[in-house]
Amino acid sequence: MTDVPDTTNAPDHDDSPDRGDTPKRTWREWFAMVCERIGQVGVRLTKLAILVTLFGLLARWLWLGELVASLRIHVAAGLVVTALLAAVGRRWVWVAVALVFALANGGPTLALHLAKPPPVPGDAHHVRIAVANVLGSNEDPEPLIAWLESVDADIVVLVEVTDPFIEAFDARRSRWPYQAHDPQHGPFGLGVASRIGFTGVRLGMDGPGPIPVLDAEIPTPRGMVSLIGMHTLPPATPSYMRTRDDLMQWGADRAQSTANVVLVGDLNATTTSPAFRRLLRDGDFVDSRRGFGRHATWPEALGPLGIGIDHVLLRGDVVTADRIVGPDIGSDHRPILVEIAVGGDLMPASDR
Repeated sequence: MTDVPDTTNAPDHDDSPDRGDTPKRTWREWFAMVCERIGQVGVRLTKLAILVTLFGLLARWLWLGELVASLRIHVAAGLVVTALLAAVGRRWVWVAVALVFALANGGPTLALHLAKPPPVPGDAHHVRIAVANVLGSNEDPEPLIAWLESVDADIVVLVEVTDPFIEAFDARRSRWPYQAHDPQHGPFGLGVASRIGFTGVRLGMDGPGPIPVLDAEIPTPRGMVSLIGMHTLPPATPSYMRTRDDLMQWGADRAQSTANVVLVGDLNATTTSPAFRRLLRDGDFVDSRRGFGRHATWPEALGPLGIGIDHVLLRGDVVTADRIVGPDIGSDHRPILVEIAVGGDLMPASDR
């Protein structure tokens, strides 16, 4: 009789490899895997930023494209970040692509920082012009006035001016004796207070559409300077954008009739807006920020991370001697102060 082995208590044998024998990843392998994942995220975000950039090129025709174009410096900053992410994953081609598009988006703004400030002749006449969107719901003018007195502003252009601000400036006519205000148009009311007399000042509906404008002549020892002030509609809808663009075009056309012009106000347009660049070209204006930086003014809470929509543009024998952004005045905008130099032995505008 053949003995049959008893396998009742024999252990089961599995030819599959023991899980405990599976090789573990080394820290280098884990690190390489994480870097690869980060690189993939960088590539995906770079592609998204490129699509956003291309959509912004439609700003001339699409109002949504205009909104994107206004944030090109932020897109540029995002592309620098995506380039770093792609570099972690050694996606060098995408690093290069991201940096190229970052430069394309940020170039116009970088030019404001890299340009040399214009030469200021010693015999020029200096005027300090402040521009402040005071916010229609802001009822406390004292922070603004305290700042204006500290910087010794000669001319103050007020946007969204209301009765509390008019009363406060009227009480200070010893400092700014020449004043004109038009608060009746709500958030688009304008006002001006000056220690330099006006030969003429017009506040009202001289421009196209329902938005009032300021049009004044300011005498200086170096000749007459036209002061144009405006507060355009924001490009929040297609019709708003058309109204804004028409008003800025009116400003460009108005500037052509006078040699020396200063155009100021809340234009609701940034450096990279096609309408803003068209205003510079058609009005033969120089942006007062050239050589001084982008000077973000809105929204106030974001500080330098915001966008610059409050402007002072110069034409003719007028150059920027200094430019600063003011403090929090209780508005959603920060004010700006531009010291202009008028006349003297200036370079031609085309060379500035």
